[in-house]
Amino acid sequence: IDNGSTADERSLLTDLLAGSDMVEVVESAGDCGINAMWEQGLSMIRKDSPSGTLDDHLVFILNNDVQIIQSLLPMIEEMDALSFFAAISPSYDSRPQVARRVNAYECLSNGNSDRNKCGGAGFAFLLRGSWIEQNNYHFPTTLKWWFGDNHLLDSILDTQCGWGVSGSSRVLHLNG
Repeated sequence: IDNGSTADERSLLTDLLAGSDMVEVVESAGDCGINAMWEQGLSMIRKDSPSGTLDDHLVFILNNDVQIIQSLLPMIEEMDALSFFAAISPSYDSRPQVARRVNAYECLSNGNSDRNKCGGAGFAFLLRGSWIEQNNYHFPTTLKWWFGDNHLLDSILDTQCGWGVSGSSRVLHLNG
């Protein structure tokens, strides 16, 4: 779902992905925020899924201002290996390059009292569709855009599941 490209940029992206059966470029439904855009994407996947749910899907969220430094495909293997993970982000800063479970206690025990600096990459992450369905999760469309990923990660921890940062995938947030 694209809510930030100009018509020329969207045309270029569509041309670039022509013939791909893995990626579809869709313009967002009106002037919406990022959380509403993510919800629109989840609805589209449910509609196209034979089961009508996200249960058999991994959902990848990637903003349009992200440069992929190392392949994102290893994140799928990491999710498979870590069955208690509901989400995983690529590495995007100087954190250790190891897949790990992250929680508020880890942030505090590392001397970082600002929980917002202990999050995943809100501009690039992989979600387990079954977790979304089992917990009836919806992105908070009434919150400012920068709180959507915090809400997601807090919700994951509330269900005793984990989320982590990939040790094998890396991105650069160009406007971040």
